[in-house]
Amino acid sequence: MIHSGEERTNGIRCRFNPSIGINFQGAKISSDTGILLLREIDERFGITSAVEGMLQDSRNVSQTQHSCTDLLRQRVYQIAAGYEDCNDANELRKDPALRLALGKNNAYAASQSLMSRFENKILGSCPLNRRLNI
Repeated sequence: MIHSGEERTNGIRCRFNPSIGINFQGAKISSDTGILLLREIDERFGITSAVEGMLQDSRNVSQTQHSCTDLLRQRVYQIAAGYEDCNDANELRKDPALRLALGKNNAYAASQSLMSRFENKILGSCPLNRRLNI
């Protein structure tokens, strides 16, 4: 409902997926839609793409559902949204906003166990960690 003096706007369109629109009309509210804005910021400034080339994925590609880029994005977006533990991934993997931000649409995002393995094995061997003495 638009009150007198208010204008109807089309809101914000995401560059990574123009079919996603964000408006502030309040009709459909989700507590995690900020993740869509994180994806837009990530795309515009190349945050995860700057790191993805440093990751070495030794997994068998034919047996994986999620790329290293997907896992990296999911982990970064979860942390930025306030979900710092991998334990939250089991519930968040079903979240429609996270799935849209990751380009998963109808597929679930990664589970807690996969996110923990990713964090321990792949991120643990990242050359960036050695440079930062982590």
